Amino acid sequence: MATKDPFLYQNLMIKGLINLLITDIIQATISNLEKHYTKIERRNIFDLDMVSFSKILKPLHRELDKFIDDEVIYHASINRADDKATATIRTLFKMYIKNPSLLPSYTLKRLTDHDLNTRGEMFIRIICDHIAGMTDNYAEAELQRLQNMVSAS
Repeated sequence: MATKDPFLYQNLMIKGLINLLITDIIQATISNLEKHYTKIERRNIFDLDMVSFSKILKPLHRELDKFIDDEVIYHASINRADDKATATIRTLFKMYIKNPSLLPSYTLKRLTDHDLNTRGEMFIRIICDHIAGMTDNYAEAELQRLQNMVSAS
């Protein structure tokens, strides 16, 4: 190990791996472009993969993709966070549908009396737009605030 600090070691390894991958893809792409432009009977610009890893690093790239899928994108803790976010969004939506007065005044101004009475497409769209504009932290805080407000009344 080059350093006794595991965090620093991990970051140095990641930096080295990224450097290896970027260097490889640049060199392989230059080689592909040179092959393409020296090819006499090229049918079109897309008859060869222009940007790609070298044959040596393609298996490593596939392994990295699998690792990222398994350990980052589809990791159980990420899925739990996604489930929590989904529940927060659904609960906010239901609360706003049942009681539009919980929406901020600037959002309510976008609704007509007809929209409020019919709970039609425009009403739903405005609620969706309002929720879509929230950060995760804001949505969680807003849900907590609304739940406290509803339980206090």
